[in-house]
Amino acid sequence: MKARMALQDHLEDPMQAAFETAVAQAVTGGVITQDQADTVLEEGWQMGAQGGGPPGGGPGNGPGGQGGPGAPPSGSSSGQFGAQGPTR
Repeated sequence: MKARMALQDHLEDPMQAAFETAVAQAVTGGVITQDQADTVLEEGWQMGAQGGGPPGGGPGNGPGGQGGPGAPPSGSSSGQFGAQGPTR
């Protein structure tokens, strides 16, 4: 655990710089607007790493998710996309 904390401290500045560069490239490439970039930069690069994701951990972790109440019985052929598979 001590090594992980030391590594995290060591990586913080390079990760922030890489994040800022990626956001600037997204603006230049027309992927996001400057206003969106400003918002993302305010939130910081650690947003997703610090539990900024959806409540419950995302798809498959709540009721009706994989193995949760309402999920198809084990061995069933109907999953998220049904028996046909994903549609495109």
